[in-house]
Parts: sequence; C-alpha cells; structure tokens
Amino acid sequence: MSTTDPVSWGADATSRAAPVPPREQASRKTSLLGARMAAIFIDGLILLVPVFGIAWLLSLVFPHHGFFFRKSAVAVPSEGSGASRYTLGLPGLLLVTALYLSYFFIYEALRGQTIGKRAMGLRVRAASGGPAGINQVSARTVLRLVDVLPFLYLLGTLVALLTGSRRRRIGDWVAGTVVVRDEIPADEPTVKADWRVGIYPLMWVGVVLFATLAVGVSTNPSEALLAGGRYQTCAAAGVTEGAEGECVQTGETGGQVLVNVVDGNRTVRMPEYEASLQGDEITPIRVAAGPEEERLYPHGLGQLVSYRVAITNALTTPLRFDPTSSSDPERTTLELALPFSPESDEDMAYPASATANRRAPTPSIFQPEPIPPHATRSGWVSFVTPASSLALLHARPADVDFFRAQGPRNYVGEIRLWK
Repeated sequence: MSTTDPVSWGADATSRAAPVPPREQASRKTSLLGARMAAIFIDGLILLVPVFGIAWLLSLVFPHHGFFFRKSAVAVPSEGSGASRYTLGLPGLLLVTALYLSYFFIYEALRGQTIGKRAMGLRVRAASGGPAGINQVSARTVLRLVDVLPFLYLLGTLVALLTGSRRRRIGDWVAGTVVVRDEIPADEPTVKADWRVGIYPLMWVGVVLFATLAVGVSTNPSEALLAGGRYQTCAAAGVTEGAEGECVQTGETGGQVLVNVVDGNRTVRMPEYEASLQGDEITPIRVAAGPEEERLYPHGLGQLVSYRVAITNALTTPLRFDPTSSSDPERTTLELALPFSPESDEDMAYPASATANRRAPTPSIFQPEPIPPHATRSGWVSFVTPASSLALLHARPADVDFFRAQGPRNYVGEIRLWK
C-alpha cells in the first residue's frame, strides 16, 4: 500500500503480505496489549523533557502568553506559610498536545514505529498487511485524542480488549491499521521519506502558535479561567500570609476577581501589561481639604507619595495607559492601598492622579502617546495621602494595585510594599 492510500474504516483486506521469519523479541514475553502500553510509557518518558522544554523556552520569549506553568500559592498548614504550585495554562496544554501528536505521526509515518514501539518489538501496519500510508497514520494519530479519554488511554484500552485478538484501538479501526509484532527483516527498507510528512505537524503546532500569539488565547484571564475552578481563594492559597501567586477573591460588586500578588521587588503580570516598581519619593504637602476631611488631613497636611513605575506592553498592538480604566472611567488604573489607621477607621485606597501636585516628580507614567507593542515605559505615579500614611507605607498589607488598562476589572495585580 502506498503512502497515499485513503483512510480505511477498519475493514481487513483478504490479501496478506507473505509471512516472514519472526525476529527474536523480548516483548514476546508480554501480551500484545501489554507491549503497547509499555511502548506508550517509554514514549511518554522520551517526550517529557523536550516537549516541556520547548514550552519553557517559549514562555521565556513570550512570558505573558502562558506557554508554561502558571504559578499559584498554596497554604502549608504545618509550616504556617505558603508554597508554590504550578499549573499548565491552556496555551501550554495545546502546545504540548500538538508536539505529542507530531512525535507519533512523524515516527510512524516514516518508520512505522516510535522509539517505544521499537523497544517493545512492535510496528504499525495497514490492516491488509502492507506499510501504513500517511493518511492512515494521520487518522490514527489524531484519534489518540479520543482513545486517551478519560485518562491514560482508558477508552482505547477498553475498545482493544473488547474487539478481538488484534487489540485495535479506535484509531486503528478508523484508520485501517493494526499494531503487530515487528517481523520485518533487518534488511527490509523502511518507508521512503516524504515531504508531506511535515504538513500535519506544522499545521498542528502552527494553529496553536497563531491562536496564542496573534489572537491572544491567554492574554485575557477573565471569566473563562475563573469559572474553571483552577484557582483557590486567597485565604486558602496562603497569599494573605505572605506567599506570592494567583488566587480568587470576591470583588466589590460580588463577582470573582483574579488577584496576582508579588513582592515589592518583583514584576506583576497583568493581562495587557507587566509592571514593576523602580523607586519612590515622599514629600510633605498641603492639601486643600474640606471640614469633613479634617480628621484625615489635620491642618491641611498630607503626603505626596510617588512611585517610579515601569510598564511593559504585553500586547501586539499599542497600549494606552491612562490614569482611569477604559471600562470604568470612575476607577483608576493604579491605586495605593494602605491598612487600617486610627484616622480612617478602615483600610483605605488612594487613587492615582495624572496631575496630583505641581511638586510631583516627572515624567508621569500617564502620557498621551500609547506604549508600542512589547515596549517599556518608565514614569512616576503619585498619590495624595494623609500625613499618617508615612507610618503605614511599609506596614502589612500595604501595596500598589494595578488594574486592567482595557476590559473589565476582573483582574488585579498587587505589588507588596511591606515585603
């Protein structure tokens, strides 16, 4: 059968290739199904390092697209602190799946066997006995996504057990292939290399990369991620105890908000941008406060708290970084959150201001020109706070809060000032 044979739907042809003397195979000590399971295990070990290594390298080049693991925190009750946990994001999962399919397709299309199958003395053949064609191999490869359900090839194994001694999984029946003991003499030529073998892997990997980079699959961790139940509450994750990570908390309007908390010397990653603190200035000022604010600003005294901020545009389009959120003009993009004080009787959040005071350091991080794709802008952001805030800036849980520059306010990044 040539490599251009169409897909068969499991019907065995009556003709069979002439039998050849079997080679001595250690795998004959195990059943055919057992040998196939062992081959899958071997291939999985072989794929583990290079596949996740590729995802890791891509995460370094495109850190905001979630190719590798997302870091979150979990509580460790025995230690009274938090520990890190890593979960694979959707783009990373899709990329790993595409690379996984590509490995099986390339090896089985060109050689009829993966490294694991070769180790176990197995080979993929057409049901009629000849070499499996490219279309047949592609069909059985894609249907691995069905056979693997619900986990560890359970569905495929069950079908193989119930459908005869040839142990054909769903992919074999649809593609018209069968996995047999490798009885090909050592001098029999393998399938001739064909440039078409590269089409399917390029298509699988290309679709994932295009969707992630061009469309931005993971640049909007909104309701889809929150509804998936992948994140713990901040209290359960130990983030409130000092651990870094992503967690879920209830927002002001009652909905879920995904919170990304990092220490003061770290970079916080937002859906559209990354932010870090580079320096600070604190200047006493006079505040034109009304009688109702006399308790917060006695004798009209306050503090001008300014932070130098670096903003990196994580999008492929220009980013307009304004003092107010585009989705809610009444809410600012940055806020300074300070803990309870006797003057306020509660935790307070002070909004950022583009023109906080003539004594504010310049340049401001808020500028009319948008930030180009993947470019970084540094500038100052200032907050007018009570004089008593000086003693609270490094008290727990003081932090600078960053909100989304575009879209709903369902994601907040917090940079701690007390740790």
